[in-house]
Amino acid sequence: MDTSQPILELQDVTISFAESTILKNVNLQIYSHETLVLIGLSGSGKTVLLKTLAGLYKPAQGHIKCYGLDWSELSSIGRHDFARKVGMQFQRSALFDDLDAFDNVAYPLREHTDFSEKKINERVIECLRAVDLEKAQHLQVQEMSGGMKLRLGIARAIALKPEILFLDDPTAGLDPISSDNMAELILN
Repeated sequence: MDTSQPILELQDVTISFAESTILKNVNLQIYSHETLVLIGLSGSGKTVLLKTLAGLYKPAQGHIKCYGLDWSELSSIGRHDFARKVGMQFQRSALFDDLDAFDNVAYPLREHTDFSEKKINERVIECLRAVDLEKAQHLQVQEMSGGMKLRLGIARAIALKPEILFLDDPTAGLDPISSDNMAELILN
């Protein structure tokens, strides 16, 4: 991979919903091994920007490029294949309520890889252990605390060992010790 080219790039991106413009004419370049932190007031568009970068929202104008490819020009198969390179932890977890913790983390592995169930099991346990949820692997989402759900969302986001990781407020609601542990996990 050419490290002189950005892996993510926004070119004059405007994001609107109905009649409301959330962000206007945003230009941004992110390079390999770079960490970017978005800081702003509640409701200022941070989550919208992350979801747009991840290809979940289509901008009203402008271009989003990932590894030089324009999101808008990718076929649905191309987007599906590309999803393997991106991990996303959502602000409100976005977990599957009908799956237990183990299967929430296993889902992207089953969807985007041809791993054996043995290899999936090993990777899921590794991810759950990383966020201190190994013992909670059989809990249903509704049986988990808010902090546990947040950590489970991160375990799912890292399951595919993505090249790009989007974390939306990954320490919100965590106690100071868990917050420090999460920061260490993210750095690793």
